[in-house]
Amino acid sequence: MRTLSEVNPLESQSERSTRSQEQNALISRLAFSPSEAASVSGISRCGIYQAINKGQLRAKKHGARTLILKDDLLSFLNERPDFNTEE
Repeated sequence: MRTLSEVNPLESQSERSTRSQEQNALISRLAFSPSEAASVSGISRCGIYQAINKGQLRAKKHGARTLILKDDLLSFLNERPDFNTEE
């Protein structure tokens, strides 16, 4: 799955519209797989698993599936430090 920031200049308007609708549907979900959370957040899949293993990002298990609730992903992102431009 492509990240939200990827743009293909050769992609038609129809293809961009379809991709946008798919992304909006994904963002409106209540829970994400680690791969989906990576896609919507811009963080790598490995980074998502590292945050889960460090206890920084809360995840749930349903059978073999790992699920990250939307609110937990948003909290994790909001807890990240601000980018400091001053040195």
